[in-house]
Amino acid sequence: LIPREDEHLLENASFKKWLDKLVRLLNVEVSVEGEPPINNGLFVSNHISWVDAVVLASINQFSFIAKEEVKSWPLIGPFGQMARTVYIQRQSKFSVYRSLPQLERQLNLNRSLLLFPEGTTTTGRSALPFFPMLYESAVRAKKPVQSIAIRYTDLNNNFLPEVGFVEEDTLFDTLFRMMKGERIIAHIHFLNSIDENSMTRKEMAIHTQKSISNKLLERLRN
Repeated sequence: LIPREDEHLLENASFKKWLDKLVRLLNVEVSVEGEPPINNGLFVSNHISWVDAVVLASINQFSFIAKEEVKSWPLIGPFGQMARTVYIQRQSKFSVYRSLPQLERQLNLNRSLLLFPEGTTTTGRSALPFFPMLYESAVRAKKPVQSIAIRYTDLNNNFLPEVGFVEEDTLFDTLFRMMKGERIIAHIHFLNSIDENSMTRKEMAIHTQKSISNKLLERLRN
């Protein structure tokens, strides 16, 4: 059955309340710098932890792009379903390429897709090189690309590595570190957007990685 418009709005409102409650339970306070200059398109962010998706979803109706195996993760799997995550297979470049029509369709439905183009997580001090393939979906759908830098600090703006989900960490390792510490501030920085006609996908990947890295390094120096 196709939901009525009011049912769809209720669903979004209920999900937003659930997210706000989850963010508080995770001991996180969200601080947003700037506003997204685009209503919909491809959003790209550095990637520190599974917490990134929860925090970002709490401030905008993002649909995430994630690898297929995330579906089975505790907590994150059900969250991904509610956030209308688009799952892709990442066994090879060819399988990633085959996902482009699916992403293009979602963008043409005026969805806001969020991609973590590093393909892995980092400590958050800088960003790794971005894989360019999935930027092609924005080029094909003629949608802009918006950069987001995310970082975590304590209440005194000191860099906070506890939120990281790197190397041999499990989801519960991250949870334990977050819960035993003080209040965590998740800083979300909306940076400049790119017109889809101005660059190739490789140029977009280089440009967005550089702008996000510069923002992270700038905040570490301050």
